[in-house]
Amino acid sequence: MKLKNTTSINIAFFFIYGFCFFFLIFQDAIYTHDTNSYLKTLIYRSSGYPTFLFFLKTIFKSYFDIAVVSFQLLLGLLSIHIFITKISSLIRLNILEKLGLLSILLFPFFFPLYVSNNICSEGLSYPLFLLMISFALDFLFSNNKKSFKFLLASFILLSLTRGQFLLSPLIIAFIYILMNRKKLKIKTHLFKIALLLLSIVSTVFIDKLYHKIINDHFVSTPFTYINASTAALYVSEEADVNLFEGDDKVIFKATYDSISDEGLIFSSKKRDSYEAYYMHFHDNLIQICNRTLFPTGNDHYKNKYTLTNRESIIRNEETAKNIYFALVKNNFSKYIKLFYHNIVNGLYSQFLFFFLILVSVYSLYKAFTSKEKHFAILFLLSIFPISNSFIVAFASHSIQRYIFYNYSLIFLTLLITIKLLYREFKN
Repeated sequence: MKLKNTTSINIAFFFIYGFCFFFLIFQDAIYTHDTNSYLKTLIYRSSGYPTFLFFLKTIFKSYFDIAVVSFQLLLGLLSIHIFITKISSLIRLNILEKLGLLSILLFPFFFPLYVSNNICSEGLSYPLFLLMISFALDFLFSNNKKSFKFLLASFILLSLTRGQFLLSPLIIAFIYILMNRKKLKIKTHLFKIALLLLSIVSTVFIDKLYHKIINDHFVSTPFTYINASTAALYVSEEADVNLFEGDDKVIFKATYDSISDEGLIFSSKKRDSYEAYYMHFHDNLIQICNRTLFPTGNDHYKNKYTLTNRESIIRNEETAKNIYFALVKNNFSKYIKLFYHNIVNGLYSQFLFFFLILVSVYSLYKAFTSKEKHFAILFLLSIFPISNSFIVAFASHSIQRYIFYNYSLIFLTLLITIKLLYREFKN
């Protein structure tokens, strides 16, 4: 009877996959402002997605659009099926719970994200994220030896596509140590931990090597601090100009004067709450960063030192890094409150933020004191949305494009928590 039910569910799921595929494959490929920067392999884009587009463009030529959509769609649906299969092997999910999870996993393929049709990095990073989590679960809790290799491969490809996941192996390595803390002297365990940590170093090196080959500069993808310094600039004061010297001072002053004149700073208007300050920042991040700091710094370096566009972006990233740390230190109280509301906005409520914190702390404690693997699974599922939200809040603003990866993990966190609470209440 169980086998018959499983077969029926799989048939139903494949019918849903088929419907999604044939519906979306006939939708046009979506070109956005970011698409051009990937197609032109600009220096501020990580290597993964431009390389993917280059190969498809070379192979399929005039059929490029349909090739991109087809590949992203097929990889996305395959990753969803693998994710559901892996999580179902660890947690008993009934048909309604599986359908609920499936609907959340399929949501990014439709309005407003359209990840399979949009020629943007999410078309690859979303499937790779699901694969990384799937293989991490399999590696940690099912003792599947092959999964470790797939985990490393999916992580490296993911982090080369979306840098926000670069530190994921630290979480996985921590849970692996937790699960095997009494066996850490075994060479195979130490070797796997070392490989998880080395995968981060390898990714950074591959990223730099790519830019050396394509852009003639052995550097990590610049733009991290150009983006991150936006929040620091928003809470800055005019007197902060005294924190800087040389080029940093010139660029900060020009940027501050511009955003101050346009009322795009914290002190421009007294607002009712820090949530209101954050929404003002959130709504104007593009104006502060992409249309002020980024061109101001680039133009300064190009005009003063006759640098190329690539060289000026690299120098501007260094200046943005200096600006970020100096301004955060000098305006820490305002910055940290803005940072907090950035995280909360990404998780949609303070309740959900504190719920995830509470669940992650409690599940970590239970994972130490109990042999039941469900608590370690719960810790992994709850800590990833928290870590991703923190990284997004550091690097930018919490728009849906950066935080939709959290949705399925939050759903599973809620589901497992309810199941565990029900079991405790029943007992």
